[in-house]
Amino acid sequence: MTIRRHYRWIGLVALPTCLSACASVTVAPPDAVRDTSDKIYALASPPAAPRDEDASAAVIDRNGNVIGSALLYQGSDGVVMRLSVSGVAPGVHGMHFHAKGTCEDPQDGFKATGGHVMPFGKPHGYMHPDGPHAGNLPNLIVAADGTTTVELYTGLVSLSDGPAALLDADGSTLIIHENEDDHLTQPIGGAGGRIACGVIDAAS
Repeated sequence: MTIRRHYRWIGLVALPTCLSACASVTVAPPDAVRDTSDKIYALASPPAAPRDEDASAAVIDRNGNVIGSALLYQGSDGVVMRLSVSGVAPGVHGMHFHAKGTCEDPQDGFKATGGHVMPFGKPHGYMHPDGPHAGNLPNLIVAADGTTTVELYTGLVSLSDGPAALLDADGSTLIIHENEDDHLTQPIGGAGGRIACGVIDAAS
C-alpha cells in the first residue's frame, strides 16, 4: 500500500495530508515555491477555484495570438491571481502589472501599457531597500515545453479600492517580459522587452 502525500500551504508551513484514507497511490513531493517577499506566495499546481473570478485577462503574444489566461480574485487584503500560459520560451521571465489597460500594439512590444502600477512612487524590486512598488510580481518560471501554471498572491494592489486599484479609470495589464527580473535594478529589474500582455477586465 502506497500513500500519496499532498502539501497544502498555510502561511509558510507545508503540512502533509493523507487523502482517500490510505488509498493505493504514489508519493508526490511538494511543488510549492515561495517568493522572498512576505507579500507574495506562489503555488506551482493551483487547487480548484474557490469561487468565480472577480476579474480576468486573456494573455496574447507579440503576434496577437492568445497564449493563456489569468483569473483574479479580490482577497481580504490583496489579490489572488491564477495564471496559465503556453508557447513562452523556457526559463525565468519577469512579470508585472502595468498602468494602462490596453494591449493594442503587440507588434510594437506593448509600449502602450505604460510603466508599472506605482501610485506611491516607490522604487522597483523586492530586493530594493525602499521597494517594492505596487506593480511588482514574482518571476514566472516556464517549463521546457513552454508552459506554466501558477497561483500567486500580492498584497500590494487591489482590484477596485485605493490608489493601487487594477480596475481604475484607465485600467491595467499583466505583462510578461523576455528576461528574468533581478528585483533590484531600476526601472524594471533588467527584465527586457515585453513578450506577452493581458488586459485585466472586471468579470461580467
